[in-house]
Amino acid sequence: MPRLFSPKNMRPTPHVPDPMRSAEPPSPAKPPRKIGKYIAIGAIIIILFVVVAGVVLVIKPNFSMGTGTSTPSPTTATTTTGTTRIPTAGTTLAPGGTIVIAEPTAATIPATGTYLHVDYIGGWKGTYGPTAATQQISNSGERLIEIANATGTVQASIWKLDSSAHEILVEIYKDGKQLTKGATTTKAGKVTLSVDTNTGVAQTPVISTQG
Repeated sequence: MPRLFSPKNMRPTPHVPDPMRSAEPPSPAKPPRKIGKYIAIGAIIIILFVVVAGVVLVIKPNFSMGTGTSTPSPTTATTTTGTTRIPTAGTTLAPGGTIVIAEPTAATIPATGTYLHVDYIGGWKGTYGPTAATQQISNSGERLIEIANATGTVQASIWKLDSSAHEILVEIYKDGKQLTKGATTTKAGKVTLSVDTNTGVAQTPVISTQG
């Protein structure tokens, strides 16, 4: 029995390699280069589209739908029977973005009645009316105001509400005829008029500053 279990009779167990240990882990797959290339091309196309759209929006207002150019239609001052037309200037945008001063248009003064005419690009304020019944007014731009019960002396005192150098024009009309006017480009400038509507005799316009 001892001989049966002696070291000479015991055969060593053959070593079987472990398949899990011998196998090397697979290398991670590399992302395809083509996808990144396509993304870059798509981004460039989107940027070019945005730039072209912006250029079209900027240029388009300077062109008309038909001929590709926009020409301002001229306006001229005209005179109608029984009314007085007051020229007023305007501006238009010519092709290429150049600002062009248009020909004056005309505001109509009625043939009957007494009116105060004020023309200013900004806001203005003042008083007007017969000497014994003047009233306050506040407005902007060009306005034509009828002076009710305008008998005897009529006064108007109008001034700018800002410090611009634009001209403010103040006039008094009766039955379509100008009786007196005054204008100033002074900052916060003020124009004061006085006229006898019965005789048509007007005082010298007073130009001052509303402080």
